[in-house]
Amino acid sequence: MCGRYYVDDETAREIERLVEEVDAKMRLKQGNGDVLPSQEAVVIRGREAVPSDGILRPEQKELLCADRMRWGYSSPKDNRLLINARAETAKDRLLFAQDVRYHRIAVPAAGFYEWDSDHNRASFTARQGAILFLAGFYRYEVKEKRFIILTTAANESMAPVHDRMPVMIERSELRQWIYGEQYLDMFLQRKQAQLCCRREYEQLRLF
Repeated sequence: MCGRYYVDDETAREIERLVEEVDAKMRLKQGNGDVLPSQEAVVIRGREAVPSDGILRPEQKELLCADRMRWGYSSPKDNRLLINARAETAKDRLLFAQDVRYHRIAVPAAGFYEWDSDHNRASFTARQGAILFLAGFYRYEVKEKRFIILTTAANESMAPVHDRMPVMIERSELRQWIYGEQYLDMFLQRKQAQLCCRREYEQLRLF
């Protein structure tokens, strides 16, 4: 599971280094701090339309674009907010199948939190202090874009705290993840990178 992540100044700088296009209606800076379900956040997506002249030039074919989206799909059955999808089954679920195939994104984060069975919080970061890119996908809901983060079975660095963890993409793999449908199964099935864990022995709740 991934129920809260956080961003900092380096997260914003990394986005600026990566993207070639920013949605004209969007304010890139989202500030520092935690990002919770139902909140808006900056994500990295692919281009959504061809230029007005209908001609895609080589440098435009795999643009990385920054956009603001709201975290969580509305559940079709009740009022719950769906914030995660299982990598093992996302392609087979009617609610997610089209989006995970054709609307993939990366969610930049300085790190993320998870809570153990005793409600103690742990924070997870990359081992070399790099920005994490959490794999996800999006759709349009009532004229706004909403996204979900993919999760998979926890590896050794995560398992002592929780049995699920986000699917993560390396910086060098962002175009493959966002544009390369032929790589989808590889990203969804592979083992995740080891993370640094810092436990905070406080009684905290997820929401």
